[in-house]
Amino acid sequence: MNASQAASTLKSKNLNISIEGSGNVISQDYAIDEKVQEGTIVKVTLKPTLSNGH
Repeated sequence: MNASQAASTLKSKNLNISIEGSGNVISQDYAIDEKVQEGTIVKVTLKPTLSNGH
């Protein structure tokens, strides 16, 4: 999942996003099934996707 997809998913759940890095999501502040209040800022960490050389 990239930053745009993560932001869209969180926005649809009335949550806010703080993005660190670029590339694909490797971690986030809360577990996927953890309940948080609407408006919570979720920190999402991204890491560049490695190319396979092609």
